[in-house]
Order: sequence, then C-alpha cells, then structure tokens
Amino acid sequence: MPYADGAPPTLIRDGVPVPFPPFETRFAPARVLDPASYPSGGAGMIGTAPGFLRFLEALRARAIPAVPPALLDAMLRDQIAPLTSIVLGDGWGYGYAVAVLRDPAAAGSPMPRGAIRWGGAYGHCWTLDPTTETSTVLLTNTAFEGMSGALRSELEQAVYQ
Repeated sequence: MPYADGAPPTLIRDGVPVPFPPFETRFAPARVLDPASYPSGGAGMIGTAPGFLRFLEALRARAIPAVPPALLDAMLRDQIAPLTSIVLGDGWGYGYAVAVLRDPAAAGSPMPRGAIRWGGAYGHCWTLDPTTETSTVLLTNTAFEGMSGALRSELEQAVYQ
C-alpha cells in the first residue's frame, strides 16, 4: 500500500491530493493491479528490488537485448541545456530517460560526474555509476521521501563512504 510523507505517513487514496510543495499530485494506486486500467509510462510499475537491479545492471553494461548500445549511450548521456530542477536542484542535467550528474559540488553529491539517477513519485530511487560500476536501488512505499527526501541522500552518502 502506498503512503504519503507525514508524521505519521498517511495512506494514499485514488484522486486525493498529496502535497509536494509547491505542487500537489493526485495518484491512482488502485490501477496498478487492474489489467483494464489506462496505460501510463510514468507510473504504475510494480516489481522487486532484485528484478529492478538486474535491469539496472543490464542498462549500465549496455546489454539490453534488442536495444543497440549506441541508443542506450544516447539515452544515458546529458542531452539538455543546463537548467535547475525543482526536484533535483543544481548540478544535474538530463538524458532521454535519466538525470545525469554534471557538477557533484553544485549538487552536493558524493557521486562522480557522469553518474546517473532517477526516482519515482511513489517512493523509489536508483543510481548508476559507470566510474565505479555501482548500481543502487531503493524501493519504498512512501511518496515522496524515497524519490527526493533525506533517505535517498543518506543512501547515496552511505554507498560512497
């Protein structure tokens, strides 16, 4: 069951706004297990940490069947002019499907330049570091902490200590 940040966290219900200052988001958690539900490329994945880590390792190694390595290189390379993201902050750029670390000092990140990160609103995050050949996965059921909260930052610090 998905929860929204808070003390204590509260259960997310379909259509009920969840604050993500300065915005709010309306989730539809009931649809993830409904085969008749509408498709969504941005929400509704369900899986396990080991399964997702296998995918990340294949992505890091550019070894996804039927996807040319050059396409994966383009997907994971910084592609967008510098901008500041309300979620990521300074020091990050964007590939076609990921955030790419441009400036570790500006981002306050222990990861090296070129590391890749993304997260999901339901509370997951992951990183790929081609320099150290490290992949990490954090799956939580709490929006938005796992995606952009202190827990994500603490995990990154712990991995690089």
